[in-house]
Amino acid sequence: MASTRTNYGMGQYRYTRTFDYITKYLDTSTEVDRNKKKYCSINLDQTTSEVSSKQYQGILVKLPELGENKVPLVQYKKNYYMSITVPQDRTYEIVLDLKLMYLDNFNENDTIWIKDFQQIRRVIIPPTPDDDDLYSQVLLYEDLNNQVRAGIVNTTQIPIPSQVYKDSGDNGLARYRYYDEDGLWHTIVNHSNEASILQDWKMSENKDCTVTFDLVFSPKYILDSGYNYLLIDIVQSTTTAVNIQHVNDMGVTYYGVAMDINYVNVQLYTVNELINPVNSLKSQIVSGTEDLNHIAVWGHPELILAVNGEEIRIGQSGFYELKDFNISSLGVVVKNPEYDRFIIDYEYKTVVTTNSQEGE
Repeated sequence: MASTRTNYGMGQYRYTRTFDYITKYLDTSTEVDRNKKKYCSINLDQTTSEVSSKQYQGILVKLPELGENKVPLVQYKKNYYMSITVPQDRTYEIVLDLKLMYLDNFNENDTIWIKDFQQIRRVIIPPTPDDDDLYSQVLLYEDLNNQVRAGIVNTTQIPIPSQVYKDSGDNGLARYRYYDEDGLWHTIVNHSNEASILQDWKMSENKDCTVTFDLVFSPKYILDSGYNYLLIDIVQSTTTAVNIQHVNDMGVTYYGVAMDINYVNVQLYTVNELINPVNSLKSQIVSGTEDLNHIAVWGHPELILAVNGEEIRIGQSGFYELKDFNISSLGVVVKNPEYDRFIIDYEYKTVVTTNSQEGE
């Protein structure tokens, strides 16, 4: 007759320099991988695969493929760490959907239909902080010949027709004067209206301001081929899709917010499994069916863990604990060996089956 008993044990795993916790496979800032990122065209209307006249631009990043058979590195239930840098827009909040896809024979600016994909994260990029010179005051007015003109409002008397000089009149109220082509100043007495407008050359993304964010992900959708592309999909609002248009070098008009690909950088790493080293420690103590069900991790705040494919960041206490939970996968993102050190206390249980004869 068979019987079982459950044994519990505990141990400790410490950071070691002899183990590669993450392995880099892609860095688009390098000369080798720079050509892995390309623009793609996406229909504003995603209900059909037909190419539309209204499209916006996304960015596709070619993910690594391994071996002679070009097997995609990114596979179901494997753990990965990604760091992405993008430029901020001066005007709009940018919403990015990060999607894994498998595509055959993609060429730059091809139109893709976002049908089969694995979304791994939605990220919101805030606009850059307000600049004092971001907006200009513009005055619309009628000149002495009843012609409508526009001039940039200035409190310095600059003698050029595109400027309007603003000061205070005898009654203390604002007074405007414009400079005509004959070299004369005239006080504006007819209809006028002062407005604040955004300077056109500052509507595009701010090349001097970028944001870097990182994440751990593990594809949850089974795709036999794996995933060979990351799509950085810029979510277009009704406002941006209507109000913003731009033309690329080939003369194609695109709608909505776009990002300069030269300021986009993607780094991709595998997060190497710690369960095997942990299990090897446990096997020195007991034998049987082992389940890791309790961990306590000591490390610096914001140290990133991958637990069963989910991203965990250690809080300000420098301590994270997970108890009474079957832990089948565990990894730690160590980018800086001098800083990203940690200790893992763990508890495990083993179920031992014994055979006994009746009557003993």
